[in-house]
Amino acid sequence: MNEDDIFGLNQLIDEAGGLVNFTVEEQEAINDAGAEVLQANLRKAIKDKHYQANRHVTKSGIKHMADSVETGNLEDEPINGDKAVGFTTKDANHARIFRMLSDGTKFIEGDNLYDEVTDNSADEVQEAKIKKLTEILDNREAGK
Repeated sequence: MNEDDIFGLNQLIDEAGGLVNFTVEEQEAINDAGAEVLQANLRKAIKDKHYQANRHVTKSGIKHMADSVETGNLEDEPINGDKAVGFTTKDANHARIFRMLSDGTKFIEGDNLYDEVTDNSADEVQEAKIKKLTEILDNREAGK
């Protein structure tokens, strides 16, 4: 599996015969199904490892890092069916803080949380995408 096809959708399409042409909206729906699974798993993992229940939301309203994980299109990128899972830009430091916690720094040993979550979520993400793909193909066959 190549690096651009982490969760195997391209491989799945190839296995299906490569006969299917998807619209951007259909590609987006398939990728969104997988992204939602990854988002939920990432939020849960962050809460399990790094959540502080007694932490108060600041006056500026900045949420906990786990609460700022979102899915969507990348900014300044053409809409082509891809979906991204990451941190909101409104809470600017969360991506940077998460990277330090996951990868580590000179002073902090990383917990490899991102790699762990993506690896452990791969099958579940694939299943969600396959389910959506099957639904789209069934709708096509039914003429919807």
